[in-house]
Amino acid sequence: NEAMACGKAILVSDKVGCASNLVNPFENGQIFKSGDVNDLKEKLQELTNYPLRLKEMGERSKEIIYDFNFDKIAIAIEQQLSNQESIL
Repeated sequence: NEAMACGKAILVSDKVGCASNLVNPFENGQIFKSGDVNDLKEKLQELTNYPLRLKEMGERSKEIIYDFNFDKIAIAIEQQLSNQESIL
């Protein structure tokens, strides 16, 4: 989240909980397979091959994360808990 707020392209493993919510491959970063060094190298190489695109990806990261704040996170958690209670 912090890297995104600073306008950086991001590279995260598929084990990171936010990966599917915050990373859009080739739009604002890449997701690599956890424990797979070759995949990590490949994704890192893909990102570094396009230095001008990195800046664009960073700007997109900043746009994606813009609305994330503690209040909205707390509301989302409360909503999830309420949904689970209604299921029970």
